[in-house]
Amino acid sequence: MFLRPVHDFVSGFCYTDVSVTRISMPKKIPVHSARWMLPVLYFVAGISTIALVRTAPTTIAQNAAWLPLWQYVVLALFAGVMIFAILRRAQSRVLWEVLFTIAIFLGVWYVLLLLRIPLGVSLFAAALLTIMHLFIHIAAYHNFFFLLGSIGAAIIFSSWLPSEGVLIVLVAFTVYDMVAGPPGGPIERLAKRLVSLGFIPGFALPERVRGLALELDDIRNGGWVLLGTGDVILPLTLVASASVWSASSGAVVVLGTLFGSIILIARPDMHPRAALPPLAAGAAVPFLILLFSRVFIF
Repeated sequence: MFLRPVHDFVSGFCYTDVSVTRISMPKKIPVHSARWMLPVLYFVAGISTIALVRTAPTTIAQNAAWLPLWQYVVLALFAGVMIFAILRRAQSRVLWEVLFTIAIFLGVWYVLLLLRIPLGVSLFAAALLTIMHLFIHIAAYHNFFFLLGSIGAAIIFSSWLPSEGVLIVLVAFTVYDMVAGPPGGPIERLAKRLVSLGFIPGFALPERVRGLALELDDIRNGGWVLLGTGDVILPLTLVASASVWSASSGAVVVLGTLFGSIILIARPDMHPRAALPPLAAGAAVPFLILLFSRVFIF
């Protein structure tokens, strides 16, 4: 019983990193349904990541001094949450919402810094976007906020970790996803529990495009696909790392990720299952080819 809070925390973290959850959706999904929003999401996220990395190298260098501070903030955040989870069972929506809001806020702030927005202005703008997210519960804005934060987090992780470290993290979470992601696993149980509490720890894709104008409370009525933020952050980290080499290298990894997302949606049903394996393979294979070509050929 003492370790149960730790298990809940790990499952919660891995939901945001490694799962697709299907809630009350029909077995037959029309072509214009949410499944086709997945490749679009990865395309937009990938191109945006490449553009930020390639057009703001000076800004990245100028902000390099901030990286140790960001690292301490993230480490302190996770250490604090782990201690809190051990002392108290993680059943509250507030705990998870605070954790994800802070993490996404930091990612959004970093994106604004990469856009050469002054420190004070970017901090104010990120805080304003975060406050708006707390009060605007429209699916379109929720996904936009999480997308900005995911892109920022991916670029940060690519700055911290060498290519080998990124691949090791990707493999570790992929293995966990394969074990805990299938129907009835801890990831699905925790995701349903958080949704029942009114908190969506990831991307919410409606069955039809016009559903983006609906409020998130409509998820309880079914017809939505939930995609963990980590399913976006981890492949984007490889995109960001490859984009440092060249824009074309980043584009190749984006194409691989798109191929993985198409494999993910190819099945006729969208029941809860591990999402990271095809996405990780799609991003990692071209990344490894590019990495080996740089090491052994050029």
